Amino acid sequence: MCTFWLGELANESLGNFPATPEIDRDLSLRALAARDDAGEAWALFRLLAWKIDRFARRFRYWQLAPWELADVVQETYPVFLKTLELWKPRYVDGQPAGYLFYFLAVYPRWLQNRTRSWLRPGGRTVPFRPEEDTRPAPDESRAVIDDFCAHLKPQQARLLRLRLATDSTIPQAAAELGMSRYRAYRVWHGVVEIGREYMREAG
Repeated sequence: MCTFWLGELANESLGNFPATPEIDRDLSLRALAARDDAGEAWALFRLLAWKIDRFARRFRYWQLAPWELADVVQETYPVFLKTLELWKPRYVDGQPAGYLFYFLAVYPRWLQNRTRSWLRPGGRTVPFRPEEDTRPAPDESRAVIDDFCAHLKPQQARLLRLRLATDSTIPQAAAELGMSRYRAYRVWHGVVEIGREYMREAG
């Protein structure tokens, strides 16, 4: 039930790297190879371990028992394998691309869903009490984002979700989404304007 192994892998990983097209292309090639090669899959997991460890650490705020936190960490690799299995690569100049953004977008949600599946009533051994915290709960944050994105155009919503998932700058997000920087700044300006109106209505 130890959890330290993931933290050790994180120290040997790529760390908190930016989501650049170059890194995405490299990881996409690795992800494609990892689908049919267990060694490649483990190697890619190790490269991404810092980000995976960060996602797993969010569960510290769920006030879980120590053995339940250990179970969360044990789930990190099966969920990672699921991203490899279900990823549908897009191709840029004949090369696979898009795995990094896909991974950052779906992995935290899938890990949370998998954890919740055994935290349901009857599926855990101690009562579940979310830790009192001034920050929104994960479901609350996602619900707010989903509701706000419903007010946006599809391109605006994609840009917002990408920046939230990867902490990317507008130029980095533009490159990932295949749009010019000028266009990305115009799209982001629209997101900001709608956001101001959204906050006025909510307030």
